[in-house]
Amino acid sequence: MSFGLDLAFSLGFRVVDIASLPPAYEPAWLNQFDILPQDDQGWTVISLEDDAKVHYVSNSGDDTAAAALGGYDATAFPDMLNPPASAIAWSTVSSAVAAMRDDEADAVLLKAGESHATSVRQNLPTGKSAIQRHLISRYGSGANPIIAAAQGLNQIFRFWHGGGNINVMHV
Repeated sequence: MSFGLDLAFSLGFRVVDIASLPPAYEPAWLNQFDILPQDDQGWTVISLEDDAKVHYVSNSGDDTAAAALGGYDATAFPDMLNPPASAIAWSTVSSAVAAMRDDEADAVLLKAGESHATSVRQNLPTGKSAIQRHLISRYGSGANPIIAAAQGLNQIFRFWHGGGNINVMHV
């Protein structure tokens, strides 16, 4: 499974877009970063490890059934971005994110075209590494899903106590 993400590094006041550099150009500072693999067009390639757990979220989901399942193995379906209609999904984003394992590389995929409201501020768990990150993205076709904060909630997710190694895209 692959996703596209434009990758740029900020160095002080200078922004260098890796994708726009000539193919033979490799700056001396490049080895200072954990750069994710890129395709031939310079887009970041994000793939899930076989031991990753994938958690789907849909307005028609069932938190109780999803909790009993505990997520799907990354190899459960031929195309994780288009699971079968029978796939069990969480009904709330907060429950799916809470099911992500700390120091692993799990994914929460929200159904395209849906809007999810939350009144919960949540600390995001830490991914396994800079290369094996947690992923919050979408599945299916249609508009990007929306996560809307309830009135008075100024943030939905936050990194806390050194958390990190998370990709959020197409949400």
